[in-house]
Amino acid sequence: MNDFRTPSTDISDHGGHYEVIAKMPGISKEDINIEVTPNSIEISANHEEDTEEQDKNWLRRERSSTSFYRSFGLPEQVKSEKVDAEFKDGILMVHLPKIEPTTKHEEKTVKVK
Repeated sequence: MNDFRTPSTDISDHGGHYEVIAKMPGISKEDINIEVTPNSIEISANHEEDTEEQDKNWLRRERSSTSFYRSFGLPEQVKSEKVDAEFKDGILMVHLPKIEPTTKHEEKTVKVK
């Protein structure tokens, strides 16, 4: 059995960072892959399960696979090297700190000629 899912995801802007929360039940943290660029985040997971039962006269073997995938563009650049993630009870939380603007815009009075 193959099951492809799109995890329910919330993204919030906390001023200096974004927070992504994705519900991924039945997945272990070792199965999760997170790819971050300065302008996007991609979350994927692939979990495979194999069970086997054997008795005197019969054999039953079942295999199942679950895949998750989400990708988001971000409106502001993030510090990809500072991103961290936590996974607990089927909930993935990713913190994406924003890059501070490198140039500051100063006020300027423009004289009309």
